[in-house]
Amino acid sequence: MTRHAIGPYGQAVGRNIRRLRKRAGITQGELSQRLAVSPVNATAIGDVERGDRRVDVDELMAFAHALDVPVTELLGVADPDPEASFTRAVAGLAVAVDRLAKQRSTP
Repeated sequence: MTRHAIGPYGQAVGRNIRRLRKRAGITQGELSQRLAVSPVNATAIGDVERGDRRVDVDELMAFAHALDVPVTELLGVADPDPEASFTRAVAGLAVAVDRLAKQRSTP
């Protein structure tokens, strides 16, 4: 990652990474472990999410893969396939419900 002045698009990417990470229910540390192709530590992820650091193309692809989303979602581009978006949203909801059920069944 390179430190430069971050423009509005880079800041939006950071906000999208934070939103998607939280939606996935993972910490910055857990996300850093998922970034196998481009290892980024949790501190650097925080910098990206705040818009203090930009990501290069390889890192952007690694974030998309680690968060299991298309790159267009990180970029904030409208999904050309809304039905697929709905299916992903329902699948994400099912995962969240399953996690909640498991948490409640643990003493």
